[in-house]
Amino acid sequence: MTKEDRADLLGHGGDSETSERYCEPHEIATLCEFVLKLPAVTTDLQPQEINLLPWVLQKQVAPFSQPSRSKRARSSSHPKA
Repeated sequence: MTKEDRADLLGHGGDSETSERYCEPHEIATLCEFVLKLPAVTTDLQPQEINLLPWVLQKQVAPFSQPSRSKRARSSSHPKA
């Protein structure tokens, strides 16, 4: 299983958490077996059209997203005129 697949399976986005805590092959194999045993509860759903939010369609940052620290530092050091 690739590192990326392992991170997805475990719900981790950061490289260090996955690499440091979940790197034993037997742990990953056990988790994978468990996931494969889970029932498919969505098999009765019919395909539907996807309606994306306007800010997603425009590839903008989510309106509720927090700016990163580096962006906050830059914007506070360069006040708008």
